[in-house]
Amino acid sequence: MVNSFIADYLLSLLSPRSAEAKIITDPETSNILSNITKKSQSDKNDYLYGMYKALIDAAEQRPEIVNIVRTPNLERDTGNVGYFTENPYQIKYDASKLGSDPDNTLAHELTHFLSSATKLDATIPEQHELIKGLLGTDTYRSAKELKAMPKPIQTPLQRNYLKQLLGK
Repeated sequence: MVNSFIADYLLSLLSPRSAEAKIITDPETSNILSNITKKSQSDKNDYLYGMYKALIDAAEQRPEIVNIVRTPNLERDTGNVGYFTENPYQIKYDASKLGSDPDNTLAHELTHFLSSATKLDATIPEQHELIKGLLGTDTYRSAKELKAMPKPIQTPLQRNYLKQLLGK
């Protein structure tokens, strides 16, 4: 009960837009997420940015809050450029290793968050297969590499998982 009170109080100190958000992060990461939305709106035919935006929108509509944290040296310490934990819901990413291409990594980790939050009955390897079907890869690739890849072909199981994740 005290934790809920403290969380509500801290959220009340944020701007009205931030207080409503289910994704809590720093200004730099907030700008990245905002730019993803802008890119998806400027090119409606861009499959990846449409998918990134759908994942962000789904995360913002969840009752759970996920905290996205830039974490220097994450790759050095864990071997990963992005990492999701369930308790509390938190996404860590190593911006220094991603340079100007954090979008796919953030979408990847948001997929893990949504899988957990929606109680998707999928193991981590199954989630990675889903991510390949949604984003074309389950490992870090630059935006240039991703643009050169064909749109992923989703299996019926992946389409079913996607509906559960996005609430559609």
